[in-house]
Amino acid sequence: MNEQPIPSEWTFETATWNRKKNKYEDRQYRTESRTIKMEIEDRGEESIIRFIGGPTGFESYYISDFLLNKDVERDTLCICGGTVNSWPKCIVPWQPVISFILKFVEENK
Repeated sequence: MNEQPIPSEWTFETATWNRKKNKYEDRQYRTESRTIKMEIEDRGEESIIRFIGGPTGFESYYISDFLLNKDVERDTLCICGGTVNSWPKCIVPWQPVISFILKFVEENK
């Protein structure tokens, strides 16, 4: 397996649910920067990229999905959408991710 560290930014959101108003109140946000690890498991056409050490432990995606969008201009990739009072949102920079995938694909032709 290929692996590489990658910086990530986590956004934690906390709030109190008001049943009468049917909405969250007192929303608060805080962010943290953490280094997580990305790795690719070689499964041929169904190879998977994993982000290990993220909010839920790890998030996995087929690299073929990334290859379809490799030319899309973006700065970041959201690997975990987050939920209030539970999992934080987690984003990583796009360029290191797609570069890592393209290098893997080139080396495994």
